[in-house]
Amino acid sequence: MHNHFLFSRGRKSIFLALGGILLSCSVSMGQDAIFSQYYASSLYLNPALAGIEPSLTVGSNYRTQWRNVTDPYITSQVSLIKPIYTDEGENHSGGIGISLYNDQSGLTHFQTNGINISGAWNIYLSEYKMQSLTLGIQAGVMQRRLSFSDLRWGSQYNPDGENGFDPTLDPETSGFASSSIFPDISAGLLYYYNAGRDYSVHNVSGYFGLSAYHLNRPNESLLEGEHRRLPTLYKMHGGIEWHLSERVNISPNFIVARQSNAMQYNGGLYLTFILSEGESVLAPSEIITGAWYRVFDSFIGALGFGNKYYTLAFSYDVNNTSLRHNSIGRGAYEISLRITRPRVGTTKRFYTPRI
Repeated sequence: MHNHFLFSRGRKSIFLALGGILLSCSVSMGQDAIFSQYYASSLYLNPALAGIEPSLTVGSNYRTQWRNVTDPYITSQVSLIKPIYTDEGENHSGGIGISLYNDQSGLTHFQTNGINISGAWNIYLSEYKMQSLTLGIQAGVMQRRLSFSDLRWGSQYNPDGENGFDPTLDPETSGFASSSIFPDISAGLLYYYNAGRDYSVHNVSGYFGLSAYHLNRPNESLLEGEHRRLPTLYKMHGGIEWHLSERVNISPNFIVARQSNAMQYNGGLYLTFILSEGESVLAPSEIITGAWYRVFDSFIGALGFGNKYYTLAFSYDVNNTSLRHNSIGRGAYEISLRITRPRVGTTKRFYTPRI
């Protein structure tokens, strides 16, 4: 189902149509989407995570929702991270990354696209690298784009047409642009305890991060001559992993996000079941399952599997608000995939949660 605009003829219709567009895009404009598998979208979660991956890594997320209400809302991202080593390859100093992002609101075919370059540096705070602090910065460009062809305008009103609409008439779109491109700057930091997960000495590892996106508050408005500042998006995330046995790890974790007056709280945990220490490229060596709750919104379940070469995970959001009646009880689907090339001759010093 599309959101169509059909009003009385005249220039007044432009502003009425525009008001409808802005209302229907209120979730997209001024508020960023956040993935349920937020740790799998590392550079979208915190630029500092560019310094965590010990090997060349490609990661992606794909999310779709509201299929039963309108054209689906689709959000996706893909990122590439390359670690940086110094001291003849002995010291993991940080990393650089590039990420692409797309968010499409099906109601109005309003899109947000972004491309960013990230850099991060690891600072070790204690002997044997038991504690570390990673600083990251990210810079890129964003684009807001609206497809006029999928909307109906007052200037296309024709009482003799089908349902009073004549698509052969030109839409009256003066006053605002179909696209806006602007720079975007973000930053973050991440603290890690027992990043090497040496559970023979310490039975727990932990992490805590802070990030801020759109620090430069760019103008995102599609109205010509208007300044609409994109609110800064703040994220706080963290978690603890306990090594319960040789085969089982448990990790409670959380994320809190705030952008303008919008708040989001996710909390939950995941279990990792280690099947083997096999070296196969395809056969999974671990299974990961998890459950979270997005406060006042939905329950999230996830299941994944993988090994040191890849991790594939699927999650599903079950909405627990009144909106579930409009969507006929169907929630959001999300898939994440991570592919890495393990660094030869080194052990994995850092662990990044995947789902």
